[in-house]
Amino acid sequence: MVFSELKKLFTEKEYRLFLILTLWLIIGFTLFQFSDIIPYQVSLAFYPPLLGICIALFVASAVLRIELRKANYKTILIIVVIAVLISIFFSALWTMLYVGLYIIAVFSYIFITAVFYMYSCYKYGTDWDQDLKDLKTPLNKILRWFVFLGGTVLSLVIIFVLMRIAMIAFYIFVIMIALAILGVLTLIKGKFNAWLGTFFLWVALYSVYLILSVFMALGQQNSDQGLLINIGFYVFDLFMIIYVIASIIGVKTEVLSKQFKFLKPDAILVWLIFSKAAFELGKALYEISPSGISLMNISVVNSILGYVLFIPLFLIAGIYGIYKFSVRKDDEDEKKIENSN
Repeated sequence: MVFSELKKLFTEKEYRLFLILTLWLIIGFTLFQFSDIIPYQVSLAFYPPLLGICIALFVASAVLRIELRKANYKTILIIVVIAVLISIFFSALWTMLYVGLYIIAVFSYIFITAVFYMYSCYKYGTDWDQDLKDLKTPLNKILRWFVFLGGTVLSLVIIFVLMRIAMIAFYIFVIMIALAILGVLTLIKGKFNAWLGTFFLWVALYSVYLILSVFMALGQQNSDQGLLINIGFYVFDLFMIIYVIASIIGVKTEVLSKQFKFLKPDAILVWLIFSKAAFELGKALYEISPSGISLMNISVVNSILGYVLFIPLFLIAGIYGIYKFSVRKDDEDEKKIENSN
């Protein structure tokens, strides 16, 4: 599903602008991740123009209501000229604005990434559960129970191990048990939330990544990490960037736009690219800041903040998913009754 949406980015003409912005972001992100080899000044040169263009595009989409996917070259050129002026203006104010820019970017990027990751986990869980329900075999109920119990138990084991490393995982553990109990209780009304097993497993794996990110940031304060570890985290971070961008290109954006009617899908995508670029620029500016604030301290705060924000989003996504699944189940039952009549 995500790969088919990602294919649109590279093959369909209407996404050409977003392809350029995405490649621009990835190049800058790659240069910054290997700053031991490539000087910070090189990656810094990539971000200000990208930020200026993203701000101009975001205003064009969110305020002027321009359809960026359908905009012609003349419109894009005007926006780029405005973006250049914005970049020149911001270049003189970076030292005053980078702290606020960094804070906004941290919250928005973590929030957008977590929201789309959670929605994808829910979507994959429900789609897989539907495939099991559609199997023309009496074993489908057993298979659904196996997925629910197996995924829940395995996820709890993973989180329990994480608790031995970081007690903050305890909150994920408690929420997971509460949602599992709630999922079982819905059986009273004939609604089996078997998708929770798959959902929990994806959440547990993402929790592992977040915890390891904290320890990696802590370890970097005392010693250099191995090249393989840096490459591993770089690949996963890059995967998350591409994954969320592909998700936003797909149907999920339309769903999010219904919840936030003042934002178009294009504006959400542009803001994601802006927040990630601003986040990386903020880290780079902290590194060379005359105040002496360490990049590693900032990375630790960012990693911990990511996990802290992930906890309430997990609870909200779980409850919302159970509710949506119940509503969908009611609609399916009504259709069956209508068809039988």
